[in-house]
Amino acid sequence: MGSDSRLHVLQIYNISTAATNDLIKQLFQHFGRIEEFQVYPVLITAQTTQKVAYVRYEKEKSVLVAQHMTNTVFFDRAIICVPTTTNTIPDEETALLNSAGLGKRVLPAHVTNKVEENEHGQKMVSIFVTFFSM
Repeated sequence: MGSDSRLHVLQIYNISTAATNDLIKQLFQHFGRIEEFQVYPVLITAQTTQKVAYVRYEKEKSVLVAQHMTNTVFFDRAIICVPTTTNTIPDEETALLNSAGLGKRVLPAHVTNKVEENEHGQKMVSIFVTFFSM
């Protein structure tokens, strides 16, 4: 790879634990020749909620095209695909730390949700708290 400053590594996170490594690789090899492929965590436990994968492509163009897979439902989750900031695939500990908060949807601080019962069943109510100065 030499001194090539272009990005060749794609990070895919929010991957279902039901997805096998072979299926993940098969999905992403359609975008170009894969030089290196890694999925974390290596050992899946009952506490594992998602997988994260790294794909190093031969060409930068493959990364640019493959990132359009973002929000594609793969098994039971919408995957997120982003180019990494470096051309190296991190070790497992670093990869899991960097992806720990990724993919989690968080409401803004001024918005809360609650479920209310009515004659038709349940409904979700969103409350937007705003303060106005007078």
